[in-house]
Amino acid sequence: MDHEHSSLGPLDGIASTGKSSKNQTGDAEECIDDSRLRSALDSIAPKSYSAFSPVLPPSYPEILVHDVGQITLPLSEAQAKQLIVKAQHAPFEKDNDTSIDNSVRNIWELDPAQFEIRGASWQSQLDNMLSAVRYYLDIGVPITAEIHKMLIYEKGATSKANIDTAKIPGMLGTLVVSLPSPHEGGNVVVRHCGFEKTLHTKKDMTCAFWYSEVSHQVLPVMAGYRWVLTYNLMVDSADELPTANSIPDNLWLRSALQSWSRAVEDGLMALSPRYWLLHHRYPGADLSHQRLGALDRERVRQLKNICTELGFDLFLVTLEKEVIYQKLKTDAGFQLGITTQFTRAAAHGTVRSAYLI
Repeated sequence: MDHEHSSLGPLDGIASTGKSSKNQTGDAEECIDDSRLRSALDSIAPKSYSAFSPVLPPSYPEILVHDVGQITLPLSEAQAKQLIVKAQHAPFEKDNDTSIDNSVRNIWELDPAQFEIRGASWQSQLDNMLSAVRYYLDIGVPITAEIHKMLIYEKGATSKANIDTAKIPGMLGTLVVSLPSPHEGGNVVVRHCGFEKTLHTKKDMTCAFWYSEVSHQVLPVMAGYRWVLTYNLMVDSADELPTANSIPDNLWLRSALQSWSRAVEDGLMALSPRYWLLHHRYPGADLSHQRLGALDRERVRQLKNICTELGFDLFLVTLEKEVIYQKLKTDAGFQLGITTQFTRAAAHGTVRSAYLI
């Protein structure tokens, strides 16, 4: 990203209010305010709807399956077959309809009553996983994990894209812990709002997690056995339920806009538009919120949320960059002077978009 894509400044060619176009206290305070707003916008990153993390500390838990006994880790083929004998086919849920379709979902499951997870470090590992969930999914309230199933994916096992329904009140998402079992394939593809990422499973212990409204699909297992524990991620019923579309309250951005608003109300600063150049370039005249990339969309989303509350108008507009070259005479001879300014394209008679969001 070049510097111009993170610049912020006054916008020429767009009318402001009837107040003076000059800052009554000089340029210094205006620059300070712009700097705060620029820093706040620079700090925004796309909200994550899913993530992947190793299980720490890297030690194996003790797993006891009733009528099978202690499971030796990593999982052997012999014990994998013993688990399958005690398991039942995992159903496929879509649109609240539950069915078994082995042609697309050859997966086996054991209920929590059929197994136990022991080991001095397991609770610590689970706590660390929940900390990772809160960090990567930007969750500001305490969460817990409730064991749901143990799943075994044989060679060729796969699943169609599916969205987890909220099985119980307070459920915000799913945590999947990959237990140590040699295998190839079985990666998870997650999709949300037009974005897609692949979460890779490993033969050692890792975890993946996502919000409930996120679509997820397990790719075919090419060899071995993919062996996982699934957990329901929960919040207390009294807390607001976080979602993949929750908008975090950016206190830094809010403070910068409030400071700007107070300065205008007190007559210390002129009410003049500011531009912020998007991270990506969007060719064509059909600029809209739906076309924005992940970083730009998140910045606009947070800006829109706070601007609406504080009474700011927020537009998406197409700008023209004008570079003026001048030959300047100095004591040392002639030098080339370069002036750059951004103006709204419509001011030059060019048909461009101006999109109020």
